[in-house]
Amino acid sequence: MLGKILIPAIAAAGVAVAVSAYLKKQLVTKEECVEEDNEVNFINILDDEDEFDEDEDTEVSQFTSNDDIRDYPEEVRQVSKIYSHLHPAFIEDLFKRNEMFNELYPEDTLVTIYHSACFKDENTSKLFIQIMEEEGYQYEIDGLDVTVSRKMFVENGAILSDIYNVANQVNFLEGDYLEYQIEK
Repeated sequence: MLGKILIPAIAAAGVAVAVSAYLKKQLVTKEECVEEDNEVNFINILDDEDEFDEDEDTEVSQFTSNDDIRDYPEEVRQVSKIYSHLHPAFIEDLFKRNEMFNELYPEDTLVTIYHSACFKDENTSKLFIQIMEEEGYQYEIDGLDVTVSRKMFVENGAILSDIYNVANQVNFLEGDYLEYQIEK
């Protein structure tokens, strides 16, 4: 159910923090790097009785306006605050799959998650690979197409967090997140 609290893997949340810190050093001129938030982010979904504060000063996804974000469920709005480079429709679609992920991959199941992306130039591709490699991902390169992967033990929300983290990073670097695959 969408109203449940998701507790992502600390390692997956750590990717977002490390990537953010690294990019602040490497890409200081980009406006997205201005944030000074270095804490670990957990996906915390509101309960049904909680309300989303629409007047709260939060960063809105680059893909939607304040009005558009209000069209999405509160859970999606909360996740959009953390992953501001993801379209809320992408977040919502994956969020709906969490129950399926939990059924297919019970807790403590060892899985490998593969992420495919394409970048516009070799420098951006290399930067992405460097960031992902520092976070423990393996990679394969085919021109400007990159596939990164890593093994992890499943916890509730860990698969979602991993996909959100990598896709958000790809979008931040102005690449195209193509797909993910999960193997036992």
